[in-house]
Amino acid sequence: MSYNQKVKKHIGLKTKYLNSIKATFDLIDCEDKRSTFLVRCEKLDIVYQSFETAINKLIELNAEVPEGEDETDIEKDSSDCDAMFYAIKAALRELTPAPPNPSPSLDPAHVTREDELKKPRIPKINIEPFAGAIEQFSSFKSLYDTLIHNSNLSNIEKFSYLLSLLKGKALLTVKAFEFNDANYLRAYNKLSEEFSNPRLVATHYLNKILSIKPASSESVASLRYFLDTFNMDVEALQDINLPNLAEFIFLHIALKNIPIDTRRLFEQDNLSAEIPTLKSLMTFMRNRVTILEISPETRKPVSLNQSRSFLTTRDEKEPSPTKGNSMSCPVCNDSHRINQCPKFLSMSVADRHNSVKIARLCFCCLGPHPKFQCKSMYSCRTCHDRSHHTLLHQLSSAPKMPAKNGNFPQHKEHKAMSSSQALTSQVSCTSTNVLLGTAIAQVQCSSGLWHSIRLVIDTGSMLNFVSSSLAQLLNLPKNVSPGNVTGLGHTPVSTLQSSINLRLSPIGDTYTPCLNLNANIIPSISSEIPSAVVPASVAQRFKNVYLADYSIFEKPSKVDLLLGAAHLGEILLSNQPIIPGSPSCWPTIFGHVLLGAVPACNEKAPRQSLFVTSNDQLSHQLKVFWETEEVIHPKISNPDDEACESHFLSTKLIMYLLLDIYSQ
Repeated sequence: MSYNQKVKKHIGLKTKYLNSIKATFDLIDCEDKRSTFLVRCEKLDIVYQSFETAINKLIELNAEVPEGEDETDIEKDSSDCDAMFYAIKAALRELTPAPPNPSPSLDPAHVTREDELKKPRIPKINIEPFAGAIEQFSSFKSLYDTLIHNSNLSNIEKFSYLLSLLKGKALLTVKAFEFNDANYLRAYNKLSEEFSNPRLVATHYLNKILSIKPASSESVASLRYFLDTFNMDVEALQDINLPNLAEFIFLHIALKNIPIDTRRLFEQDNLSAEIPTLKSLMTFMRNRVTILEISPETRKPVSLNQSRSFLTTRDEKEPSPTKGNSMSCPVCNDSHRINQCPKFLSMSVADRHNSVKIARLCFCCLGPHPKFQCKSMYSCRTCHDRSHHTLLHQLSSAPKMPAKNGNFPQHKEHKAMSSSQALTSQVSCTSTNVLLGTAIAQVQCSSGLWHSIRLVIDTGSMLNFVSSSLAQLLNLPKNVSPGNVTGLGHTPVSTLQSSINLRLSPIGDTYTPCLNLNANIIPSISSEIPSAVVPASVAQRFKNVYLADYSIFEKPSKVDLLLGAAHLGEILLSNQPIIPGSPSCWPTIFGHVLLGAVPACNEKAPRQSLFVTSNDQLSHQLKVFWETEEVIHPKISNPDDEACESHFLSTKLIMYLLLDIYSQ
């Protein structure tokens, strides 16, 4: 409703009630209409109260009058109405006989026990103690103000009641005040300021709105719970009457997505403002970027906590210092050798050769020194040539023979192999397919929203892993994760650098626990699993239980998170049995997880194994890596044989001449 419509409405109500009072006023001197006058006087107080309400509304609208508009004149009508109202009251008192003296039995001093028993008994109002929950403070303060704060009790009595009705965080807020009469108002005001801060209250309700769980099913109970919870929090946020609710929401989202140190600096610069504006945050961020651009970057110290796993081992020891800059990769500038660099390993052989040449590294061992200073005794594992490293072996180069004694065995040409960047291996499978335990769950991002993910449960790892794509989506603060993670066969995963702390919860309202995990970030957990679609006969077998992952019956899918063995006891349901068989069925908080062998629909489907990538190229690399390099044995000659050979060479010309003369 617009401003002019509101003004027109209340002017009409004011005129209506004023005319009603004027009509009653005109009947004062009419003797023949005395009964009508008395009847109209019965509703005089209600009409006058309605007139006052309309006048108050117009006063409020006059305070909000737009520019160019005139205020509504209400003083003349208000004074005229007051004059007529009191004239009617005076005339009514003259016509109404005086009331009789009160009966002694009705005097409060003469109230008997029987009269007390006849009074209705009103239940005693109890104030629920306040422990510090922001959403409960408004109702607590309203009831406390009505029953205690605005009563005729002394301040020391009010202080005693206040302390008895507080506990937890709320009690600690006022506990520092000494218990005396003068400190009551100080304690009361401190409590009100602490839990009535508009920004604090608005942030609390906005966090609840952003973190509300989605309705799990199309049911009356689920939808009603969502409706009641969401609607209650939204109305509570609107009742705070923030100057600009939309700007506050944008500010809240922006603050949640900047580093905590930057946020603290911003809050310190805006302590005087009750609620900072989004414009002030953007100005601060621009200034902060300028400061960081002109100031040197500092490195955070690396913690040396030790953590180990069964198939995944984490070495937390600091790398020993080396000469020069050998531990700094010249390709990606990361803290690893060039032969462990994922970017370098993904290059072609020609590009690797150019990178080594530009970095001025040794072509034999990839070390930070010239080739003529190389003391390495190793040779290329493909052609056994000591003039280049295995990763620099050209496909067109043929096996070379040594310059002197001895022959090397001939090897077939092989393509240069790259190191593992995932935690998966594949081998051929001809009869059965093995299901790894997968489940559908949800994780909470930095904005409080929940996202559906797919996880695999691995009882062979003490560490948790999350894919880099999911970590980027969650946008949670990252922690430094030093050391190397190695898998089966001690294969390193050199891309491990950071980890995140996240909250994991099952989807649905049957079980609602949240697991707090620390997960290490890697590029990928595995390839799409299962390697082949699970037959429908397996689904038919377990049709009476709720499965944790139904996507295995549709198509192979990617895995976002690997849940280690440390949380196995938290997810298994002890009150339900494990169903044995192929596959077996494990009851968890995510649903029943299928684990084990199933008939393979595709005989050529690969088999998955976590922690290491195993294919033809890498199998050959591991095999050659662990083989003992063949020792070159020098050829030992017999001195007699050498003398005979020397005598033959020195006398063969004479023998040819003699034979030629003899033949003639």
